[in-house]
Order: sequence, then C-alpha cells, then structure tokens
Amino acid sequence: MFKYGDRDCDEVYEEWHNGIEEDGPSTGSGTLTVYPNPTHGILNVGLSHCGSRLEYRITNLMGQTLMMGTIHEEPQQINVSNLPQGMYFISIGDATCKFVVR
Repeated sequence: MFKYGDRDCDEVYEEWHNGIEEDGPSTGSGTLTVYPNPTHGILNVGLSHCGSRLEYRITNLMGQTLMMGTIHEEPQQINVSNLPQGMYFISIGDATCKFVVR
C-alpha cells in the first residue's frame, strides 16, 4: 500500500531493472526471445546459443521471484496463466526480457 513519502513505482522499477532493454530482448550469452507478448497463458521462450539445460527465473517489477524452472528444449513453453495480469521479467543466465500477461 502506498503511503505519502514512499517511493513511487517508477523509482523502484528503475532501481531493480536499470539497464534492461525496454523494446526487445537483452543480450548476453545469447539473445532471449519470448512470444507471444503479451501472452494470455503460454509463453514461448527461445535463447540463441542454448545449451542442453538452462535455468530460468520469472520476477515481478519489485524483483520478487515468482517462478523458476529449467529450459529443456527450444522453444520452451512455460505456463504463466497463474500469474496475475501485469508486466514481468524472465531471466536466463545474464539475458533478461520483459513480457506482459493479459
């Protein structure tokens, strides 16, 4: 709950996600892609230069980890239908990408 004097959402967002590409995938060990974006439940995740098994982490705007798992194939389908509508981030290695659940 917001109280007078609290930092606003934009300040918190900038602190936690400084340097993340807003209009597309971030790059690092490979290029991370997610589709469809926005999604209504199933998120397809691809990573160029994908190894055999990679760990993923889905976080909210506050940086809280909501889901974790392993990418076994490419593209990997991840069921995100249990997440409320909003914006989230998926990270694999040092690559991070923004996605929206509707």
